Amino acid sequence: MLSSLVAALVMVAGCGLFQPKVDKKLAEDLVGSIFKDEGLKVDSVECPANQPMKKGHKFECVAKAHGVD
Repeated sequence: MLSSLVAALVMVAGCGLFQPKVDKKLAEDLVGSIFKDEGLKVDSVECPANQPMKKGHKFECVAKAHGVD
C-alpha cells in the first residue's frame, strides 16, 4: 500500500503540481507600480494565473492606464 501511495505522489509531482508558480497578485502590483512611477493613473492590470516560475518562461500582463490607448 505504501508503495502505491509513493508511486501516486511521484506521478502527481511529475505533472507539475508542486512546481513554484508566479504570484499573480504580486505580478499585477509590480506592473501597476511601473505605470504609477511614470505618473500614469492605472485603471487595471491583468496577469495570467498559474504561470510556472522557471528560467526563460515568459508571459504577458495587460495594463490599462487612464488616457493611454
